[in-house]
Amino acid sequence: MPNICPICGQPVEGEHECPTGLVEVGPPQPAPAIGPGSVLGGTYRLLAPVAKGGMSVLYEAEHVRLGRRVAVKVLRESYAGDEENVARFCREAQIAGAIEHDGIVRVFDVNCEAGGFWYIAMELLRGTDVRSLLRRRGPLPVDRAVDIARQVCLALSAAHARQVIHRDIKPSNVFLVDRGDGLDHVKLLDFGISKLLADTSGATKVGLIIGTPQFMSPEQACGDPSIDHRTDVFSTGALLYKMLTGHSPFEASSPAAVLARLMTQPPHPIEGWGVEVPPWLAGVVLRCLCRDPDGRFWSALELAEALARRNETLAPPPPAEQPARVAEPWSDELRVVTVLFANLPGRARPPADASGSEGTDTQRDPVSARAREILRRHGAVFQRYFGDGLMAVFGVPSATGDEALRATRAALELRVLPAELDLPGEPLRIRVGLSTGRVVAGRMRGVSSTGYGVVGQAVDLARQIEGLGGPDAVLLCPETYLHVRGRFRVRPAGHLFGQDGARSVVYQVFEEHAHGLLVPPREVLGSRAPLVGRDAERRSLVERLESAFDRRAPELATVTGPAGIGKTRLAYELRCHVEESDREVVTFAAQAQEMAAAAPLQLWTDLLRAKIGIHADESSEHSVEKVRRFVDTAMDTTVDDSAEGEGPEVARALALLLGLSSAGLRTQPLVEQAGSTLVELFRRIAARNPVLLVLDDLQWADPASLEVLAWMLERLERCPVFVLALARPELDEGLPQLFAERPDRLRVVLGRLEHADGAELVRRITGGGVDGATAAAIAERADGVPLFIEEILHGLAERGVLAPKGRAWIPARELELEDLPLTVEAVIQARLDRLEPNERDVLRKAAVIGETFWFGALRAVGEPEAARVLPKLVARELVRLQPTSRFAGFLEYAFAHKLVRDVAYAGLPFEERRRVHLAVGQWLEARGGDTLESRALAARHYEAAEDWMRAATGWLRAGEAAYERFACRDAERHFEAASRLADRAGDPNLHALARAGIGRALARAGRFREARGHLELALRVVGSLGRPDQEWRALQALAQCHAADGDETRALECLDRAAEITRRTHDRLGSCEIEKGRCILHYFAGRDEEAVEAARRAVLLARELGLPRELALNLSNVGTIEALRQRHREALEALRESTSLSRAHGVDTLIGINQAFLGYLLVLGERDPLGAEQIERSLRLARERHWTWDEVQELYLLGHAQVLLGRPAEARETLRRCAEMARQHGERRLLQESGRLLASLGEAPAG
Repeated sequence: MPNICPICGQPVEGEHECPTGLVEVGPPQPAPAIGPGSVLGGTYRLLAPVAKGGMSVLYEAEHVRLGRRVAVKVLRESYAGDEENVARFCREAQIAGAIEHDGIVRVFDVNCEAGGFWYIAMELLRGTDVRSLLRRRGPLPVDRAVDIARQVCLALSAAHARQVIHRDIKPSNVFLVDRGDGLDHVKLLDFGISKLLADTSGATKVGLIIGTPQFMSPEQACGDPSIDHRTDVFSTGALLYKMLTGHSPFEASSPAAVLARLMTQPPHPIEGWGVEVPPWLAGVVLRCLCRDPDGRFWSALELAEALARRNETLAPPPPAEQPARVAEPWSDELRVVTVLFANLPGRARPPADASGSEGTDTQRDPVSARAREILRRHGAVFQRYFGDGLMAVFGVPSATGDEALRATRAALELRVLPAELDLPGEPLRIRVGLSTGRVVAGRMRGVSSTGYGVVGQAVDLARQIEGLGGPDAVLLCPETYLHVRGRFRVRPAGHLFGQDGARSVVYQVFEEHAHGLLVPPREVLGSRAPLVGRDAERRSLVERLESAFDRRAPELATVTGPAGIGKTRLAYELRCHVEESDREVVTFAAQAQEMAAAAPLQLWTDLLRAKIGIHADESSEHSVEKVRRFVDTAMDTTVDDSAEGEGPEVARALALLLGLSSAGLRTQPLVEQAGSTLVELFRRIAARNPVLLVLDDLQWADPASLEVLAWMLERLERCPVFVLALARPELDEGLPQLFAERPDRLRVVLGRLEHADGAELVRRITGGGVDGATAAAIAERADGVPLFIEEILHGLAERGVLAPKGRAWIPARELELEDLPLTVEAVIQARLDRLEPNERDVLRKAAVIGETFWFGALRAVGEPEAARVLPKLVARELVRLQPTSRFAGFLEYAFAHKLVRDVAYAGLPFEERRRVHLAVGQWLEARGGDTLESRALAARHYEAAEDWMRAATGWLRAGEAAYERFACRDAERHFEAASRLADRAGDPNLHALARAGIGRALARAGRFREARGHLELALRVVGSLGRPDQEWRALQALAQCHAADGDETRALECLDRAAEITRRTHDRLGSCEIEKGRCILHYFAGRDEEAVEAARRAVLLARELGLPRELALNLSNVGTIEALRQRHREALEALRESTSLSRAHGVDTLIGINQAFLGYLLVLGERDPLGAEQIERSLRLARERHWTWDEVQELYLLGHAQVLLGRPAEARETLRRCAEMARQHGERRLLQESGRLLASLGEAPAG
């Protein structure tokens, strides 16, 4: 296995010098092992590990001289070699050690053992933390919760007095020491992410989103560096809420949803959780949780005093929040954005004026004003000032797909800002950090001057990265680097550490490549991605280019397709063809930018600046000189007399076009003036060499640039100029007549790769390391888009799912393809942002319904535009109309790409998403009927809507439907979901019904021992619910469990009670089930004749009631028992009828067991080996479907068949397995029967 270079992350072998030149990696050197028995610092002998975390291991240890027991935390070896990790590790010890208070764990020592092992020695605590206590006990009594919170406040007060904010108060960080007196003695843990109020160093910026979303304050979630001790007051209030209710105040399904609720909504009412909390205490909690810090208790000590008073005085209500801090309803989307954080030393606005107007910027500081102008020009939304820094976001409120690219360009422009302004005094050195990630975004007053705020990990990450940089550095997080690699010159510049110590590379960017769009394909998993599935398109382009050059005639070829489909790659392949040919071709390239679309001729000025090499920070005189030299070289005035005379004129015209000079300003119209200049330039160059123009992202080009292109093509007669235009499909909305296909204009439309091509691309990138099925699954998840395939493979490698082995990448563990790489998500998000608002709304609501959705459901959720918008979405190939519909009278649609559905779903605000889920669940319940699929789908929607009662009831109904279809595994899962959600709804009766369902499903599957506990627990409650049908069902299933275990007395008691209930309620279905129960009882007791008689009575009742599934089951019972009695004719007759009914009504489990017994009869009657093969097929099916009882029976049948066929070795192995499973699941009859057969083979069964 190769080593991994810690800087570039590439596999290396032996001695290796990283391409960055920063480090040298050699073979790993052995280090002394640290573990139990080791003595650290000659003082602490490690005894046993107590707990293991991401960065460290906690041991119980002994002081070798004093004999005192202590706790020793040892930094893991993989993190001990990095200064940042060591600094953070030591920082925790120093901060905790500096605070002398009984409520904070005491630190005795921090040191480094020989070999680089850092450790902290601290007092050993015995007891439990609040998180573990809540898991065991549920909500705490009021007095206990108040006492714990009061002690937390006193410990915090001591920390705050030393200017330390904890920032991560949560149940797992509150330890309750057991001192043997029955009281709670609180110790605060984990000061690893605490903040020193006086510390302005980069160390205060370490961490991603600092804290835990369920317990952090709004200002902490926003990444505000000016937070104070009142953030701990908020977190203590959240902790107290959790102890009182068992729930978090802003509970939601994901961390992003938690943050959205935190920023926009009040906490869930305490009384809504069904607990009794005194009004005074509820008031205290709500005051702690005030969104405005000014509305909270001023200090932890003040909160402790309020808690000490208890009900003697009501806590004063929190003051009304100021209008500037009140949250408006957000359109709280989950978006991929790029966050820019720039440090302008001594220049930015102080926090007190963080969101002030822009009008005073120019008077106050030209640097801040110019910085905001640059950000605005590149499409950023300015957020706020942070001391000497400012923050801006790219990708809100809508995205274009190139956010990381624009942010990097803006950062490079900010870096040279001081030189541009030529300010007096000390040189200004600007640092910039960029991060790309998912945030919760929406409108909220007080967050920024624009009113548009973002909350999430990417915000604090940008601040952290900026703090890592030196003067004039522009640093990128790994995700931003993935978005822009190949476009800029970068190199690794250090490491970034998460809260768990996970390390990732940070990159420094220096400049943009002149022809970024024509650089070689980027590397994927260490090698360049191959071109797959585009041979025909490449051949067409090459042929047309060669034809244009041979004919010396201009030609335009347009390649269109969505982002990531491979347009730029085709351009690179065409450039390679040109370079490998005998022709000396002059290549120009430019990329249109959406944010620059308002600037006339931006496409052509960018093209010329890139080719000539003009930089933004150059003087005009220097740039003009470059233009002159370029014209002299391009037109070769040394050999062409006419060129010598016209060269200066062309150079002046180009300088004028580029805005470098106003000399000789013409009065022609803009398009004609620019077109004439470019025609003259290209005509002169083409007189000697063919010209290739590559124009990317032409859908964003400004109208003047497109008009110039059309003007040029009409006037470049007899010039070998080939123009390759790359664009997204919306190009046709610009100048369709220019790009329409005609004899001299080729149009290539790139679609998704075919399935085979997509899988081949995966296989070639991984070096054949994944099998065909895995490659196909990855290609399918990527929807056949090459870029998406590459990014998914990158993500799998980064998560360790794919690992290098030789020259290949192989799966290291089970593939997880649900997580979407941010690069993929950003591209799709940009596409959806270009839709009309009503189109986007319909698409998002459709995404809530599912990958398949119905017009009627959209109408039910209140979407009046659906009828008008859906045909447009079909035309845009985002959704497709299905030929049939599950619901009569309603058109059915499906998303064309699963990825589009995923991103559209994430874009719907959380509360709106819940509302739509609820409405869809109600629509499905009304329209879906009683099918298993419709019941399960409705239950999923209710659960997503967080309507726990409806969801629990829905899963209960789905479990019953699965049980009726003999789908035992599905029934068990659905009943388990009902049980879990009934607990959340606080309904013990519903919980009991769900537990009864679990028991019945387990019993039907033959897992009798597991079933018994569920059924006995449920029967304590079910009898009092007025649901006799549920009571007799549970009793009948419990009778099976007792019968299987040989307890005939208790089995008969259960059946007699069930029979009494069915007689009293005149429930004939119940009577049928009781007869089936008696059949099973007799079967387990070995009374096969009585079992068959009971089964035949059940058959008669099922026929009378018209219940085909029950009839099939009871016929199967008749047939199997008759087969064991070796009554062939009776068995065949019953099994064949059962199989026919099972096929007609979809009861797969009965088909499998029936086929096994038919095979058994074949062996019994004719000793035919084909019968054993038939049993084996049924056995494989039972294992695949987790049909436990069937599997045990079929193992017995197979073992007996192998005995009869004279295959004793195989029979022994089969029967041993049968006995083992029968013993495990409480099936005594087959345990005995398999033992009897083993004994006949000369083997005594175990146990």
